[in-house]
Amino acid sequence: MTAPAETIDRVPLCVDLDGTLIATDLLWVSLCQVLRRAPWLILKMPFWWRRGRGYLKAELARRARLDYARLPYRGEVLAFLRAERARGRRLALVTGSHESYARELAATLGLFEDVLATTAELNVTGRRKAALLVARYGPRGFDYIGNSRVDLPVWAAARRALVAHAPAWVRARARAQGNVEREW
Repeated sequence: MTAPAETIDRVPLCVDLDGTLIATDLLWVSLCQVLRRAPWLILKMPFWWRRGRGYLKAELARRARLDYARLPYRGEVLAFLRAERARGRRLALVTGSHESYARELAATLGLFEDVLATTAELNVTGRRKAALLVARYGPRGFDYIGNSRVDLPVWAAARRALVAHAPAWVRARARAQGNVEREW
């Protein structure tokens, strides 16, 4: 007798980028790149910041070009995502990084069917990220992989929380919410 075929999880798996899928933060990568090329732009940055963090990220993204093949990917998280995708699971990249970076990275990896990311008008982090995911997939209608304290409200809204490379105190707070399924 053969084992029954593994069922596809119909709940999408939403994945954070900075610190979770990659071992860096694209805001800092782009900031360093822009300042190396045009150090005088540091004088404009306080004005960009005053218009919001999303606007700052958009201005940096307009000026920095990233090599997506050379980013420091978290191998075990990437392997897990590839396995989930191979099983037929829908994956969404949901990040506070600028949408141009998120879309280019998603195209490079070929894993994600959906991308939700920061725009000049909206910084997709924390409670805003949780609200966007609930609006898109419904209450407890998604699983989420994250790594930081700003992911706590997202994990609280998720069906299942997956915690990747988080500090011990963040892992403890995530576990206290009662829905942690996996940790790296």
